[in-house]
Amino acid sequence: MMRAGLQRLLIVAALFGSLCSVAFAGPKSPTEAWVDQQTGAFGDQGDGTYRNPILAMDYSDPDVIRVGEDYYLVASTFESSPGITVLHSRDLVNWETVGAAFPDMAKVGPNFNWDRMNNYKNGLYAPSLRYQNGTFYVFANGYRDEGLFVSTAVNPHGPWTVKQICDRHGQPLRVGHWTDPCPFWDDDGKAYLFTSRPGGEWYGFVFQMTPDGSQLLDAAR
Repeated sequence: MMRAGLQRLLIVAALFGSLCSVAFAGPKSPTEAWVDQQTGAFGDQGDGTYRNPILAMDYSDPDVIRVGEDYYLVASTFESSPGITVLHSRDLVNWETVGAAFPDMAKVGPNFNWDRMNNYKNGLYAPSLRYQNGTFYVFANGYRDEGLFVSTAVNPHGPWTVKQICDRHGQPLRVGHWTDPCPFWDDDGKAYLFTSRPGGEWYGFVFQMTPDGSQLLDAAR
């Protein structure tokens, strides 16, 4: 009798352990998540259809362009480094990371460097991606007080060249809380930058800039 009771107790304990392992299972590993994606959990279903989310990650403020048969996407990376992830797709469903437009965030500002790491909730916000005359342009701002930046590359995989945007006097525009920069090249060869300053002036601004995007011709600190 005692042996039968012990057997029942062991069976109950085993069942309870199994339930606990299911109820308290931790998050899936990257490998398990990748297997789920490949078996139709999200994205490409493998049968000509897809399921949202296409990208099961927080790609905030995405900007997408098409160059020929290729699509490219950039998004906010805030204080993370490298800055402004660049993704590539041929069908707008399957995306791969091909690089970063700001590979060294310490060049944006010293607070991004490893010995400070003091830019939480700041960083690079709402970038714009454009392709003009054989060159890729990414415009972004350092939201704290780093100013406006443009990064350029012939190949979206890199290398990328980062420049601080200057004012009409050639001085770096180290201004804070600007965001959503958007470039425009007109048919007459003139170039412009649209941007805004939320929390201060909520309306948009338009600046004429040099064709390479490195200088705003009607702006001064």
